[in-house]
Amino acid sequence: MKRDNRGFTVIELILSFIFVFTLAFSMYQLLFSYRTRQNTESIRSQMLDYRDQVTLAIQNDIVEKNLKSIESCYIGGNVVNRCIVLNFNDNTKKKLSVEDGTVTYDGNDYDIKYIKYDNIIYQSPDAILLEFGNGYIYHETQEADEIENDITIYRISIPIYHNDLSGNYGINIVAPAYNYTQGGTSGSSKPVEPAATKTADGTKYAGSVTEIQNVNAKSQLSVIARVKFDNSNFSSNQHFFGNWAMGGFGLSLKNQKACFGTYLSTGNQNNLSYKEICSDALSADTFYTIVGVFDKASNKILIYVNGASKELAIPANSQIVDSDLKLAIGGNIGRIKNTNYFYGTISHAIVCNANVSSKVSSCFNNKVDTNCYESNVDEYKKKCIVDVDLIKK
Repeated sequence: MKRDNRGFTVIELILSFIFVFTLAFSMYQLLFSYRTRQNTESIRSQMLDYRDQVTLAIQNDIVEKNLKSIESCYIGGNVVNRCIVLNFNDNTKKKLSVEDGTVTYDGNDYDIKYIKYDNIIYQSPDAILLEFGNGYIYHETQEADEIENDITIYRISIPIYHNDLSGNYGINIVAPAYNYTQGGTSGSSKPVEPAATKTADGTKYAGSVTEIQNVNAKSQLSVIARVKFDNSNFSSNQHFFGNWAMGGFGLSLKNQKACFGTYLSTGNQNNLSYKEICSDALSADTFYTIVGVFDKASNKILIYVNGASKELAIPANSQIVDSDLKLAIGGNIGRIKNTNYFYGTISHAIVCNANVSSKVSSCFNNKVDTNCYESNVDEYKKKCIVDVDLIKK
């Protein structure tokens, strides 16, 4: 066969060029898409950091100082737009506002807005690309809490939008207001708490609280306590294990019934709802194993008392709103009325990120079956994030 040594034809050169150009252009598009996506994620991360920085500063004060009230700012008797004053129970106050400013970029001046809290300026690196929503920064409502006390709820909202992103990256904080003075034992004062006493049956509480730790709820949750209620205070509503405060969950005694309650949302923390399920009537001076269950898979919350259960349907896609408070035994540190305290004995307090109701019912009926409990360690105890034994050894 005769070899063709003519080389590439013009058509072959053109086709080769088109192929190389198409390949190079495709690679450029892929690289550009990757760089764009990477840049978008970087901006989103920056916005989340900015939001979290401001939110954390405000929430730390609300948790540590206890929010007393919120009011608008005034100048010459007129309300100042997008400006509020947070009043705390230690008689301090801090101002939160959206302020106007100017930055210079590439030799040009740009009008911007930024958040100012407690005289500290919080300005995003992308300040010239941010837009702040109009309207009131806060809303005040009256709502009933888990034992039907009327409490004031404040919602702080500052919408923030980035020109290169979709969605709201603003500040959203929900907080209850508490009004008390330090010391004292009645009225609007925060009670002085007596010490809890350990016994062979468990720890006896009579108006005191033991703080444990912060916990975050998952899609499956079990809250367990083995308790005995004193007859002398059996008619009062009492918290004995939980961390409620416009978030969280817990076990309580209400109208002489054991109740499991939790704050839920379906994705929007401004739309909180309190759901509660209660048992049949109990008796004083008798030990009960009480289990509250949040079961996202079946869209239910349940209460078990010595194995007997009741359930309540909840909206689909509900999730527990985490509380800023620590989990507490003997009362609720987020409440100020001493009628909320527990009067009785607790031998065990447990929280598990799993539905362990069946095992707990078999191992904890009426009394703690230690052998049964220990033999099932691998099955469910490893899922328990809190496990407190309150019996005096």
